Order: sequence, then C-alpha cells, then structure tokens
Amino acid sequence: MISHRRKFVFVHVSKTGGQSVRKALRPFALTTAQRLVQYVDTRTLRYDPFGINQAGSHPNVAKLKSALGDEVFDSYYSFSFVRNLWSRLLSYYYFMKIRPRSEKHEAAMTLDFNDFINTTIQDAPLRGQSSILLDADGKSLVNFIGRFETLATDFGHVCETLGCGCTLPHKNKTKHGDFRTAYNQSSVDIVSRLYANDIKFFNYNFE
Repeated sequence: MISHRRKFVFVHVSKTGGQSVRKALRPFALTTAQRLVQYVDTRTLRYDPFGINQAGSHPNVAKLKSALGDEVFDSYYSFSFVRNLWSRLLSYYYFMKIRPRSEKHEAAMTLDFNDFINTTIQDAPLRGQSSILLDADGKSLVNFIGRFETLATDFGHVCETLGCGCTLPHKNKTKHGDFRTAYNQSSVDIVSRLYANDIKFFNYNFE
C-alpha cells in the first residue's frame, strides 16, 4: 500500500493483519473523493488511479523500490508487520479453505492441517517474511517492523509516527485455536527448516 498523499509505504505481508491495517489507513491515505474513484476504478476498470497498489498486492521491498525508485521509497515512511510462522501457517490453511479460487483451496479442503504442511507447504512454501523485509544480512529494509502478536500497540506507533488517529478493525479473521495444538512434531520440524531465517531474524519459536 503506497500513499503519495501522506508519503508512506505499507509492505503487506500476508496473514499478519494487513487487511485490517489497509482498511484502517485508507481514509487517511486518500481523500473521500479519491476513495470513491479508487473503489469504482479498481472494480470496473481494474485501474489503480492513485498508485496505492502500483507494486501489486503483496510486493517485497525490492519490488516496491523498483516501482517507486530508491529516492522516493527512502523518503517515505515504510513499515510492515510479521507473525509467528507456525501461527501464520495455521491461519493461512484456514484462509485457503474459504478461498475457492486459490490454487491451494482443494488441498486445504481435502487434507488435514499436518498433511497440508507435509505436502502442499513443503512443495510450495508460503513466502518467508524475512525474504520480503530484510536484506541478505538480516538488516531491515523498512523503517519499522511491528508484530501481529502486539498489533494494536505497534499499529498505534505507526499512527503516532504518521500523525493519524486511525482505528484498527479486524478483517479476514480465521477462527482456530492455539496453533500449538494443531501441529505434530514432523510439521513443527518442516516449518522450522523452511522458515529458518524467519526464526533467526525475528526471534520466533514454537513455544
């Protein structure tokens, strides 16, 4: 999400509360008239008149920099959010169940969660958060990285920095219990291996 009006870039990592963040910031990022034009154009003409999605729906920082140019990107306030990877994958599994157009929908509907991890995710992993937000040395490429686990507090920090009083809703909520009860040891190990950099750089663990 790019706001040229307010000069910020939100790097939307999937299943980290990003839809709620986007909805909360949209009235701040665009005027009322712009929001109406944006709504109509993106749904009828598939056109993004104000460049809010000019780098795509879930771009990494490299793609955003390519779309904006290094100078513009570096002059804007950039931020993102990350999530415990085991929790993120469980949320992703349930989200795929309600997304019939997704290529992973059928697998999510027919496999239990651990089989989904052992086959579908192992064969085609969800993109790691560190690969989106960090350079090869683990240095953040954005100004601020908040956490899903402290989303309200960290979003408050973003709002304070931007000078807005936005309210955070809860969109795309998937209902599931404690992620730890969903995993068997094989799945825990697979996720640990696939997302070793997320564990290393964001200091997450299964416990």
